[in-house]
Amino acid sequence: MTAQVRDLQERFAEALAKEQSLRPTREHCIDGEVAWVRAERELMLSLVNAERAKLGYTPVDMADIHEAELGAAGHTDYSTKFALYCASLVFKEDQ
Repeated sequence: MTAQVRDLQERFAEALAKEQSLRPTREHCIDGEVAWVRAERELMLSLVNAERAKLGYTPVDMADIHEAELGAAGHTDYSTKFALYCASLVFKEDQ
């Protein structure tokens, strides 16, 4: 893992932890999805795309974030993995 990815992972994990602290206030559903799930995905999408914009890359879409989240699901360190996979998305080459 590069230092750039590690730095972003740490920043993303910190932002995600703050968002996760709001889960008790977001237990309702929006369009069949728990609100905190949606809020956390939207946060990560925003963070990833802000960093990609700095590099001149095109934005990723929510499907990419969802895939990163699914990769982290079930891990005891889910938040760390989700942040890592999202940090890695920042450097994903444009296709």
